[in-house]
Amino acid sequence: MARVGEEIGLNVVYEAFPDRAYTPEGMLRDRNLLFVKESIGKPQS
Repeated sequence: MARVGEEIGLNVVYEAFPDRAYTPEGMLRDRNLLFVKESIGKPQS
């Protein structure tokens, strides 16, 4: 879960959450990691 950014690609994460904080490793530091991962499998309108 902590490697969401690495799994889906940094570009996707940055576009989806440009206001979020990221580690130098490209890991998304947010409490909505589950939401991000789920939104990939089933995009929400």
